[in-house]
Amino acid sequence: MYKPATIKDIALALKLSPSTVSRALRDGYEISVETKRIVMEYAQKVNYKSNPIALSLKNRRTYSIGIVVPKLANSFFPGNSRHRVHCLRKRLPYYHHPNARFV
Repeated sequence: MYKPATIKDIALALKLSPSTVSRALRDGYEISVETKRIVMEYAQKVNYKSNPIALSLKNRRTYSIGIVVPKLANSFFPGNSRHRVHCLRKRLPYYHHPNARFV
């Protein structure tokens, strides 16, 4: 089974600390250009993707909006909720998570 690469995996492979790898991936000023280059190249090689759930836990912000409706059986509420989601996506184009969906 495929296991996505983590910051710890990259740190172990490059013999760096996880905090150094994290700072390099965030383009931190305290990391040398050479170290950033090495980390970025390896991250690309192993197809590293940041984990949005871990990031939301760290930042204590999810950018999620919940919509509560009384009855989904009534055809008005699902349609109205879809319209609200559509309007929100138009107003917030900078944040559209690829896994976001209307449930």
